[in-house]
Amino acid sequence: MSMALSTVLLGQEARLNGTVTDSTGAVLEGTRVRATQVLRNVTFETTTTQDGRYLFPRLPIGTYQILAEANGNRGNR
Repeated sequence: MSMALSTVLLGQEARLNGTVTDSTGAVLEGTRVRATQVLRNVTFETTTTQDGRYLFPRLPIGTYQILAEANGNRGNR
């Protein structure tokens, strides 16, 4: 599983979005994506859309660990 992501800084918040795909490049719908802020150990969660996209529209500025999990299988961090 792979993830493409981008960020945009908005004042004191950031927007994080990307696409989750499998090893063949097919998008993965319904994948749970978690963004954990490293400093505070706070986790935000979302699910990929039909086209494999995910969005965290308003995250506090910081360093995050991103984890995608589809059908119980953990992907790249």
